[in-house]
Amino acid sequence: MPLISSAEVKRIAGLARLQLSEHEIKQATKDLGNVLTHFSQLQGIDTSHTPTSDDVTGLSNISRVDRPIDELLCSTQVLLDNAPQTHRGQIKVQAIFA
Repeated sequence: MPLISSAEVKRIAGLARLQLSEHEIKQATKDLGNVLTHFSQLQGIDTSHTPTSDDVTGLSNISRVDRPIDELLCSTQVLLDNAPQTHRGQIKVQAIFA
């Protein structure tokens, strides 16, 4: 008995909004069946003596520490003075949503 039927392939194709010909459905059924067969073979492998490897790189905390900046690179007033348009202490930009 195949691991996947052509009806299931049609359903999956419909969910993915794919329009498949009968030939493509047969080919996809065969291909997906082969993939599922390989996965079922992998499920049969005994991994009870294999150590877990949740940390394969050996790295820890490769990101820099997030520290607040005591000073701004420039003052708020300098930013507002250089903006094309301002309104009530805010930079005015063109509307994105109409």
